[in-house]
Amino acid sequence: MATREPRLAAIVAFVSTGAYEQWLETWHTNKLWSGQSNELWPETKALLEQDPIRRVSSMFPMAVPMVSGGGDKIVDPSTARAFVSAARPFYKSDPHRLPLAVYEGFQLQPAQALHRALVPNLPASEQSASLACW
Repeated sequence: MATREPRLAAIVAFVSTGAYEQWLETWHTNKLWSGQSNELWPETKALLEQDPIRRVSSMFPMAVPMVSGGGDKIVDPSTARAFVSAARPFYKSDPHRLPLAVYEGFQLQPAQALHRALVPNLPASEQSASLACW
């Protein structure tokens, strides 16, 4: 829905995907699927029409910073990478509006991972103060 809201300047996606259909498929790959059938419910299939990856051509110039845990099996980071790959051509004129931060495991705070992706050359001693100003 946010992809169709012209008043939004940014969407910050923590534990992000952006590619819902691929995300649900990873539940099979990662052995998380517990349904008796491999099919999605009709209501879930209907929601996939709103999948953000299908709307990437109309999202720019909205900033879409994304954060994913590298060890996350529930929201597999490969789906965030798929979204960013699909959206990247539309952000060619300003690629900094589409950062993806994938942190190792689940120990790093997502906000810190995103901050490091946006301001990669900032010394560690200044990161906390800069993050507070965000």
